[in-house]
Amino acid sequence: MAGTAAGAGWALEPPLQPERTSDTAAMASADAESRLRRAIELAPGLGQPHETLALIDLAAERTSDAIAEARAGLALDALNPRTMGEAGYVLAATGHTEEAARLLTSLNDLVRRESAYPMYAALVYIGLGQKSQALDMLEAIAKSPRGAGLVALVQWPTAFSQLNAEPRYRELLAGTGR
Repeated sequence: MAGTAAGAGWALEPPLQPERTSDTAAMASADAESRLRRAIELAPGLGQPHETLALIDLAAERTSDAIAEARAGLALDALNPRTMGEAGYVLAATGHTEEAARLLTSLNDLVRRESAYPMYAALVYIGLGQKSQALDMLEAIAKSPRGAGLVALVQWPTAFSQLNAEPRYRELLAGTGR
Protein backbone atom coordinates (compact mmCIF):
# COMPACT_ATOMS: atom_id res chain seq x y z
CA MET A 1 0.00 0.00 0.00
CA ALA A 2 1.42 3.37 -0.95
CA GLY A 3 2.71 5.57 1.84
CA THR A 4 2.36 2.98 4.61
CA ALA A 5 5.10 1.44 6.64
CA ALA A 6 6.23 -1.91 5.35
CA GLY A 7 8.75 -3.55 7.59
CA ALA A 8 11.77 -1.29 8.08
CA GLY A 9 10.94 1.14 5.26
CA TRP A 10 8.21 2.65 3.16
CA ALA A 11 6.67 0.79 0.30
CA LEU A 12 5.76 3.22 -2.42
CA GLU A 13 3.85 2.35 -5.51
CA PRO A 14 5.49 3.40 -8.75
CA PRO A 15 3.92 6.43 -10.41
CA LEU A 16 1.35 5.70 -13.05
CA GLN A 17 2.74 5.77 -16.57
CA PRO A 18 0.54 6.86 -19.45
CA GLU A 19 -0.26 4.03 -21.78
CA ARG A 20 1.47 4.36 -25.16
CA THR A 21 -1.19 3.62 -27.68
CA SER A 22 -1.12 4.16 -31.39
CA ASP A 23 -3.28 7.25 -30.80
CA THR A 24 -0.79 8.84 -28.38
CA ALA A 25 2.12 7.89 -30.65
CA ALA A 26 0.35 9.47 -33.61
CA MET A 27 -0.31 12.65 -31.61
CA ALA A 28 3.34 12.80 -30.51
CA SER A 29 4.47 12.34 -34.11
CA ALA A 30 2.08 15.03 -35.36
CA ASP A 31 3.31 17.39 -32.64
CA ALA A 32 6.94 16.69 -33.53
CA GLU A 33 6.21 17.21 -37.19
CA SER A 34 4.47 20.51 -36.46
CA ARG A 35 7.38 21.71 -34.34
CA LEU A 36 9.90 20.74 -37.01
CA ARG A 37 7.98 22.62 -39.68
CA ARG A 38 7.94 25.66 -37.39
CA ALA A 39 11.70 25.29 -36.83
CA ILE A 40 12.22 25.31 -40.59
CA GLU A 41 10.15 28.51 -40.85
CA LEU A 42 12.22 30.17 -38.13
CA ALA A 43 15.62 28.93 -39.36
CA PRO A 44 15.26 27.99 -43.03
CA GLY A 45 19.01 27.49 -43.48
CA LEU A 46 19.31 24.49 -41.14
CA GLY A 47 19.40 21.02 -42.64
CA GLN A 48 18.78 18.90 -39.57
CA PRO A 49 15.05 19.62 -39.18
CA HIS A 50 14.59 18.41 -42.76
CA GLU A 51 16.39 15.16 -41.96
CA THR A 52 14.24 14.53 -38.91
CA LEU A 53 11.13 15.22 -40.99
CA ALA A 54 12.46 12.81 -43.61
CA LEU A 55 12.62 10.07 -40.95
CA ILE A 56 9.08 10.87 -39.76
CA ASP A 57 7.81 10.86 -43.35
CA LEU A 58 9.54 7.54 -44.00
CA ALA A 59 7.99 5.97 -40.90
CA ALA A 60 4.58 7.28 -42.04
CA GLU A 61 5.17 5.76 -45.49
CA ARG A 62 5.16 9.16 -47.18
CA THR A 63 8.01 8.15 -49.45
CA SER A 64 8.11 11.10 -51.82
CA ASP A 65 8.00 13.55 -48.89
CA ALA A 66 10.78 11.62 -47.14
CA ILE A 67 13.00 11.79 -50.22
CA ALA A 68 12.29 15.51 -50.71
CA GLU A 69 13.11 16.31 -47.07
CA ALA A 70 16.28 14.20 -47.14
CA ARG A 71 17.50 16.02 -50.23
CA ALA A 72 16.53 19.41 -48.77
CA GLY A 73 18.54 18.67 -45.64
CA LEU A 74 21.54 17.61 -47.70
CA ALA A 75 21.31 20.74 -49.86
CA LEU A 76 21.54 22.87 -46.71
CA ASP A 77 24.02 20.84 -44.68
CA ALA A 78 25.87 18.47 -47.02
CA LEU A 79 28.97 18.09 -44.84
CA ASN A 80 27.23 17.30 -41.56
CA PRO A 81 27.79 13.58 -40.81
CA ARG A 82 24.44 13.21 -39.05
CA THR A 83 22.64 14.80 -42.00
CA MET A 84 24.57 12.51 -44.35
CA GLY A 85 23.73 9.41 -42.31
CA GLU A 86 20.04 10.13 -41.89
CA ALA A 87 19.63 11.21 -45.52
CA GLY A 88 21.60 8.17 -46.65
CA TYR A 89 19.33 5.88 -44.65
CA VAL A 90 16.17 7.48 -46.08
CA LEU A 91 17.51 7.41 -49.64
CA ALA A 92 18.62 3.78 -49.34
CA ALA A 93 15.35 2.69 -47.74
CA THR A 94 13.42 4.30 -50.59
CA GLY A 95 15.46 2.65 -53.33
CA HIS A 96 17.88 5.47 -54.10
CA THR A 97 20.84 3.22 -53.40
CA GLU A 98 23.39 4.96 -55.63
CA GLU A 99 22.91 8.27 -53.81
CA ALA A 100 23.07 6.47 -50.48
CA ALA A 101 26.23 4.61 -51.48
CA ARG A 102 27.92 7.91 -52.41
CA LEU A 103 27.03 9.34 -49.02
CA LEU A 104 28.29 6.17 -47.35
CA THR A 105 31.64 6.46 -49.14
CA SER A 106 32.01 10.01 -47.82
CA LEU A 107 30.89 8.99 -44.33
CA ASN A 108 33.33 6.08 -44.20
CA ASP A 109 36.13 8.47 -45.13
CA LEU A 110 35.06 10.81 -42.31
CA VAL A 111 34.85 7.88 -39.88
CA ARG A 112 38.38 6.75 -40.82
CA ARG A 113 39.63 10.28 -40.13
CA GLU A 114 37.65 10.28 -36.85
CA SER A 115 35.61 13.25 -38.09
CA ALA A 116 32.28 11.40 -37.95
CA TYR A 117 30.59 9.10 -35.49
CA PRO A 118 30.32 5.57 -36.99
CA MET A 119 26.64 5.41 -35.99
CA TYR A 120 25.76 7.50 -39.04
CA ALA A 121 27.52 5.11 -41.41
CA ALA A 122 25.75 2.22 -39.67
CA LEU A 123 22.41 3.87 -40.48
CA VAL A 124 23.23 3.94 -44.18
CA TYR A 125 24.41 0.33 -44.10
CA ILE A 126 21.07 -0.64 -42.56
CA GLY A 127 19.17 1.26 -45.23
CA LEU A 128 21.18 -0.58 -47.86
CA GLY A 129 20.38 -3.92 -46.20
CA GLN A 130 24.03 -4.51 -45.29
CA LYS A 131 23.44 -5.68 -41.75
CA SER A 132 26.86 -7.25 -41.22
CA GLN A 133 28.66 -4.00 -42.06
CA ALA A 134 26.24 -2.05 -39.84
CA LEU A 135 26.99 -4.43 -36.98
CA ASP A 136 30.73 -4.07 -37.59
CA MET A 137 30.34 -0.31 -37.11
CA LEU A 138 28.21 -0.74 -33.98
CA GLU A 139 30.68 -3.20 -32.46
CA ALA A 140 33.52 -0.75 -33.13
CA ILE A 141 31.53 1.94 -31.32
CA ALA A 142 30.93 -0.37 -28.35
CA LYS A 143 34.68 -1.01 -28.04
CA SER A 144 35.68 2.64 -28.32
CA PRO A 145 35.99 5.11 -25.46
CA ARG A 146 32.87 6.80 -26.87
CA GLY A 147 30.99 3.50 -26.72
CA ALA A 148 28.53 4.85 -24.21
CA GLY A 149 26.81 6.46 -27.18
CA LEU A 150 25.68 3.02 -28.23
CA VAL A 151 22.63 3.57 -26.04
CA ALA A 152 21.55 5.95 -28.81
CA LEU A 153 20.53 2.88 -30.80
CA VAL A 154 17.00 3.52 -29.67
CA GLN A 155 17.09 7.00 -31.23
CA TRP A 156 16.25 5.53 -34.64
CA PRO A 157 13.93 2.65 -33.68
CA THR A 158 12.66 2.08 -37.20
CA ALA A 159 16.15 1.69 -38.63
CA PHE A 160 17.72 -0.35 -35.87
CA SER A 161 14.69 -2.60 -35.37
CA GLN A 162 15.79 -4.26 -38.60
CA LEU A 163 18.66 -5.74 -36.60
CA ASN A 164 16.52 -7.19 -33.78
CA ALA A 165 16.82 -10.76 -35.09
CA GLU A 166 20.61 -10.55 -35.28
CA PRO A 167 22.41 -12.22 -32.33
CA ARG A 168 25.28 -9.72 -32.59
CA TYR A 169 22.82 -6.85 -32.17
CA ARG A 170 21.12 -8.48 -29.19
CA GLU A 171 24.54 -8.90 -27.55
CA LEU A 172 25.29 -5.20 -28.13
CA LEU A 173 21.96 -4.19 -26.58
CA ALA A 174 22.53 -6.51 -23.62
CA GLY A 175 25.82 -4.72 -23.03
CA THR A 176 24.04 -1.36 -22.76
CA GLY A 177 21.57 -2.56 -20.14
CA ARG A 178 18.60 -2.36 -22.53
